[in-house]
Amino acid sequence: MNEYGFLSSLGDYMSEFLDFKRKMGHPYERGISYLKDFDRFCLLNFRNATCLDEKVCLAWARRRPTENNSGFISRITPLRQLGKFLNSIGIQAYVLPDSFHGHVPRYLPHIFTEEELRSFFTAVDSLAPYYQSVARHLVAPVLFRLMYCCGLRPSEARLLENADIDLWTGRTLIRQSKGHKDRIIIIPPDLLETCRTYRLRVQCLFPDSKFFFPNHNGNTYSAPQLRYLFELCWSKAGIEVYDLPKPRVYDFRHTYCTYRLYRWMDEGRDITAWLPYLSAFLGHEDYGSTAYYIHLVPGALQRMSGFDLNKLECLIPEVSF
Repeated sequence: MNEYGFLSSLGDYMSEFLDFKRKMGHPYERGISYLKDFDRFCLLNFRNATCLDEKVCLAWARRRPTENNSGFISRITPLRQLGKFLNSIGIQAYVLPDSFHGHVPRYLPHIFTEEELRSFFTAVDSLAPYYQSVARHLVAPVLFRLMYCCGLRPSEARLLENADIDLWTGRTLIRQSKGHKDRIIIIPPDLLETCRTYRLRVQCLFPDSKFFFPNHNGNTYSAPQLRYLFELCWSKAGIEVYDLPKPRVYDFRHTYCTYRLYRWMDEGRDITAWLPYLSAFLGHEDYGSTAYYIHLVPGALQRMSGFDLNKLECLIPEVSF
């Protein structure tokens, strides 16, 4: 057995691939879970497989009955990357085509209204202590406010450690986020005061936990746990049920971006000049990802007459040879 616990005949290949990823600075934690699932699949269905061939890959790449397109892509992507890696080191392997999963429509986020936000946070603040998760009623109000007020991705918020946040200056380190890049954000003063009070209270319950938002046993909240907590609070808020798009935890980030742009436009600021700052704060790799939110701003097209996304090209000057 290798250090990752792979048991199938292809386990050594996967182990070597993960070692490469780690040496390149990629934690690849989510990918490991998919490869372990694939390892069990091979152990059950292709016990004697000696190579990553087309038959094995196509059997794994069959969409499951309860699997949506996003989940399907997430599951087959590590296998595609494994195939590319093996070919790069001289081991023949089949690589699933990039277009195998088809076109994925862009998700239309739910932008919370001010009334929805008030109702939601009223419900969050009224959470009663729960014996199976003694800090949940303390965690939820600060965790969700941090995502909304700072535009954090859910994973960025739930994985924060005590050492990442300077509770006096608000300087916060976001580690190994999307693209495996670190960045610094500053927590607003009023929220920072809330964080200080919260930290003193939760520290009494979990003095040895390194996580800023500990779950029932002092570890970090998992993605399903965070999703359940959000849905619980949403339900308690009694907000009208929507058909599409269904509100998600990630929509706090979308709402932050949309409202920030809306306020800047309302203040008459030059969006062309301010968009790069927002892009850096959010951890986007390109301005186009941030400019996407312009289309979500209510009445944006009427308010933004004269704004041209092509103006962003001037931020990267043309090089003459």
